[in-house]
Amino acid sequence: MPAGQWDPVIDQGADWSVTVSWFDEAGAPVTAQAPCYMQLRDAAGAAAATLTTENGGITISAGQLLLTLDAAATGALAASWFDHDLFVTDPGGHLVRLLAGLARVAARVSTPT
Repeated sequence: MPAGQWDPVIDQGADWSVTVSWFDEAGAPVTAQAPCYMQLRDAAGAAAATLTTENGGITISAGQLLLTLDAAATGALAASWFDHDLFVTDPGGHLVRLLAGLARVAARVSTPT
């Protein structure tokens, strides 16, 4: 099955988190296993951000995946578009490319005084 299309928006300089739920073709929830990982890559293919179950960027809980980047991590990202994909391990131990697309980092305008 091909990866689902997902084009998230990440606010530069702000904490970012999103919960991803995974369902099989019959509509039943699927609980991912570690390892899971997601990368954002710039136009040259360089990794701009990496989220994993090992580095705390992805947390598996109650059959869902919580993806997080703190404000320092999003502040280090250029306001631009990044290719991304999310790989998860299914309950049988198979690696699955669950989601892919373009992530947009929206430029920060305000700064603390």
